[in-house]
Amino acid sequence: MIEPRGDEPAALQAALAAAERARIAAEEEAERLRAAVRVRDDLLSAAGHELRNPLNAMLIFADVVDLDLRRARSAPDPQALERLTPRLEALSRQIRQFSRRATVLLDVTQLGAGRLRLEPQEVDLGRLVGRLLDDLEPLAAASKTPLVRALAPGVVGRWDPLRLEQVAENLVSNALKFGQGRPVRVEVARTGDGRATLWVKDEGPGIAPQDRARLFQRFERGETAPDAASRAGFGVGLWIVAQLVAAMGGGVDVESTPGAGATFRVALPADSGGGA
Repeated sequence: MIEPRGDEPAALQAALAAAERARIAAEEEAERLRAAVRVRDDLLSAAGHELRNPLNAMLIFADVVDLDLRRARSAPDPQALERLTPRLEALSRQIRQFSRRATVLLDVTQLGAGRLRLEPQEVDLGRLVGRLLDDLEPLAAASKTPLVRALAPGVVGRWDPLRLEQVAENLVSNALKFGQGRPVRVEVARTGDGRATLWVKDEGPGIAPQDRARLFQRFERGETAPDAASRAGFGVGLWIVAQLVAAMGGGVDVESTPGAGATFRVALPADSGGGA
């Protein structure tokens, strides 16, 4: 630290003060860059783990399907197609899971650089969420978690359907992961202020009050997850949800009581789909 003496000329003291400010600014910038490198390394580490799991599963299913096809060619089996169908469906689910996780990485990059573009069009929110819930039924069945839906018809607005589906998929998947086998309720309705609203309610461990403020920040994971598998992930899902909803002109919040589950609410303007 540079400390000017009292007997030095005013010009020299000003120069020393300016040099000290420059030194402090340089140190702050260096720390910011070190933090950015740490964030990058954390993301790459999580990405390697999270992308490897579905990729390994895809390779296993592909090997099993290949083996079934070889056996069918050498000894025709009328039940071969029946055995292949569920395996191909499982492979398709793994491919979609891999694609979703790869999309998360791309979204982090685009959102961080301010390059995300939306493609709004007229969307029926209830229909979109209903189709998504149909796709998630196998996941719900595997976790023995009932999916309860209350989807009002005619809740229409101009939003980006792919991004809106991404928001809903993230919230419902989280609810299934943290719900501990208890029912997950998904609702769509138009509220009294005219906003299109999506609620996702689970009956899991809930969220501590001190954790809610940072829940929508990057690289935050749930500390109340029931197991290590539930805590896995990039830690950016809810951050992406908040960013996408804000880009479409809406907002997202959460209400929770520890031990009594959590309710996530997404509210969107019914007459706007956001912009670029």
